[in-house]
Amino acid sequence: MKKEQQFEDRFVRTTERLLHEVHGLRVVQAALRALSGQNNYGLDFFRVAYTALIGDRSIRLIRIFEDSKRVSSFWYLHRCKPKLIEKLLESTGVKISDLRDLSERLKRPRDKTAVHIDKDYVFDSTEVWKAAGITAENVQRAIEALWLVLNELYQDRTGIPFPHDEYTGDDILRLIELRDRKIGEEQ
Repeated sequence: MKKEQQFEDRFVRTTERLLHEVHGLRVVQAALRALSGQNNYGLDFFRVAYTALIGDRSIRLIRIFEDSKRVSSFWYLHRCKPKLIEKLLESTGVKISDLRDLSERLKRPRDKTAVHIDKDYVFDSTEVWKAAGITAENVQRAIEALWLVLNELYQDRTGIPFPHDEYTGDDILRLIELRDRKIGEEQ
């Protein structure tokens, strides 16, 4: 296989893989929004689900933004086509510097608590996340910008839109309503 074809195949496959990751992030964000502010009863399913979703969101962000020449992350796509990626980002209101900043902020939590259990942070793993200063708004803006950019890249390369379903989290609210009704009947 020619080198150019290998490059193109890897570029398309990376774009597709990242779209799956970002789609997963969008689903997780919808679920977290639905779970946020809801009552929990001890360690119920909804508390367990919320905690699992936070962990899933963290590891997906770390995978997407890992900056190493050995991985096919967002930064791989940017190294391949920086002008194209930055041009596509323009329409989102998110700059490459915003994504670079988020990527750098994720590095310490990645190394100290999300992927490894650093002996210095074993007593308070939340401290490293607080120190990183990653806000929900930063994360949401990055997710939506990536979603738009990656979809453009995918459709441009394949000629078809990325196949996906939308998720709102409305089913979670119905389940919480059923749980609360059942608890009310038992009291």
